[in-house]
Amino acid sequence: MEDSSICRAIFKRNLLSLTFKYGSGVVEPYCFGRAKDGNALLRAYQLRGAAEGGEPTGWKLFRYDEIVTIAILDEPFFPRSDFRRNDRVFEQIYCQL
Repeated sequence: MEDSSICRAIFKRNLLSLTFKYGSGVVEPYCFGRAKDGNALLRAYQLRGAAEGGEPTGWKLFRYDEIVTIAILDEPFFPRSDFRRNDRVFEQIYCQL
């Protein structure tokens, strides 16, 4: 597994603060795993922050190798009803709600 802090945040249902090379954002983490192309991905709902070529909020897939820093915030979140488990984009799921 790539980063246990992501899984800790998922299991505890805590928000994550992410920094990317193009900015930063706060997300609700839902699923972390490896895609069929081998890239580690985080499926999350972005609450606020930077968005590269898209909306600043909403459901996003983040490539792990594009995340510069990860911090678990002491802010809980309540799972969204539109989250779907076992996302087919993942070949292997490390952790999910």
